[in-house]
Amino acid sequence: MPIERATAGAVTRRNLRPDDYLTHWPELGQVNVLPAVKATKTIAQAEAAIQEAAAKIEHAVEQLSKKDVPWDGRERRGVQRADASAGLGI
Repeated sequence: MPIERATAGAVTRRNLRPDDYLTHWPELGQVNVLPAVKATKTIAQAEAAIQEAAAKIEHAVEQLSKKDVPWDGRERRGVQRADASAGLGI
C-alpha cells in the first residue's frame, strides 16, 4: 500500500481503519511464520557451530595440557607449533 511504503511502515492499513481493516484487507489477519522459521533455523545453525567450535577448543586445551612444554603464548613467525594447532583444523 502506498501509505505504508511512503511512511516506511509508520502508518499502516490497520491504523487507517482499526475497526474494520480485516473486512477490507483479510490478508492482514494471516500470520506469516516464515521469517520466524528462518530465524529459528539460523539460530539453531549458529548454536551448532558454537558447540562444535567449543568442542574443538576443549580438545585443543586438553592436548596442550598433556604436553609439558613451556609456552609464553607467543608464536614465532614462520614456525607453526604442532601442539598449539592440534585439533583445531588449522
